[in-house]
Amino acid sequence: ADYQAWIDSGGELPFPGGESRAQFAKRCVDAFDALLARALPGDWAVVAHGGTIMAIMSRIDGGDFYDYQIDNGECLTFRIML
Repeated sequence: ADYQAWIDSGGELPFPGGESRAQFAKRCVDAFDALLARALPGDWAVVAHGGTIMAIMSRIDGGDFYDYQIDNGECLTFRIML
């Protein structure tokens, strides 16, 4: 029943025994912001799961969480001017 409620919410409710999408997104964005704060000039890469990418990109570029779904092994490249 808890899992079905999570599915029915479109993933917005806390996952049974876990965190809500908003909590997950905040954790991802906070970690990414911490990386940016320590970033040295030049090229660098972050390897992450799709949900993490979706959370970070929807914060950086706007749009919906699901606008940034990518396929397994797909690469997303963007430039941030520090």
